[in-house]
Amino acid sequence: MRGNYGRSPPAHRNMAAASRRLSFRTLLGVALLFGLTLTILAAVAVQSEPAIPFDGYGHVILRQGTLEAALKVEVYLDLACSDCALAWPVMNRVAEAYGDRTEFLYRLFPLPYHNNAFKAAKAAKTIQLYSRGSEDASVASFFTEVFIGQDEISNDSTELMTQPQIEDILESWATSSSGMSADNFHMGMADAEVEIQTRNQFKYGCLHGVDGTPQVYIGGILASGLDGDATFQDWQDILDPLLSRTSSAVPWFKGWAAQNAE
Repeated sequence: MRGNYGRSPPAHRNMAAASRRLSFRTLLGVALLFGLTLTILAAVAVQSEPAIPFDGYGHVILRQGTLEAALKVEVYLDLACSDCALAWPVMNRVAEAYGDRTEFLYRLFPLPYHNNAFKAAKAAKTIQLYSRGSEDASVASFFTEVFIGQDEISNDSTELMTQPQIEDILESWATSSSGMSADNFHMGMADAEVEIQTRNQFKYGCLHGVDGTPQVYIGGILASGLDGDATFQDWQDILDPLLSRTSSAVPWFKGWAAQNAE
């Protein structure tokens, strides 16, 4: 019997080999398509995670300075934090002294271990929402009232108090600082929108890496050394060099923008 050396394999063998190659390619294609689909779905899932809803204020409870300022200073405070109570008078003085050269943006970040911090933050949000037109002045005055009487809402002082009793303390500060009525204050404290916006303000801080108070960002960069012990001079030492640089850059940029807008 003569061998098949040098001859082409039978047609059925070619078909079987081609079928195996086709099956492998098909399986490989399906696997790649499946992997690509999972990747796309994962990306869509990440992008579709609900963002923190915009509240009309940029999650800012208080603004000092002007929107056109050369330097933006973002401050995170906790109304029940003793370091914030020390820092507030200095920050307030700095914001006033620098005027329209800086914009101070305050956000509240109620720390979980301060039992009444969130309730105080809700009180500030109530004043902001119920004092349209004068909210910044009212909130700033409320901050001062709270920080002066902060011991009254400390964990130790309120250990045996009921929630309504604690709210009454906040009410006295809110009404005296903003002029709002007690009825409006309690209405705001029970308002679901106030609750949501206060929670979202805290979430905003978490999203931006805030882990304590007071925490200060200048031009979006974390500024160390501006804690509760910071003096007016400490602020000057940081702000003045930055402002001297931005003041020389701003006119150039405005001129460039005007030329390119024509």
